[in-house]
Amino acid sequence: MMLRIQDYETRLEPYLIATFASADWPEGFTPRLLLSVKLYRKAVQDLNQDADIADPRTKNPDIVKIMDKYAPDAAVSIYIRDNL
Repeated sequence: MMLRIQDYETRLEPYLIATFASADWPEGFTPRLLLSVKLYRKAVQDLNQDADIADPRTKNPDIVKIMDKYAPDAAVSIYIRDNL
């Protein structure tokens, strides 16, 4: 199962990079978090359409970590590290 999850995440990463890079990011933690959830869902949907692959994970991903990785913002990153 771990290998399937790793393979899925590897395939998903280019979609996350492209989707998050195309966004017009708002200021502040909450608006960025909400946009991150929306963009994450789009990346998953695009991968599923292109490769006909379903997400093998049983838990939701940590969207805050994804946001910090693919849409870094100094103020938001500091907020995340100090409060979560």
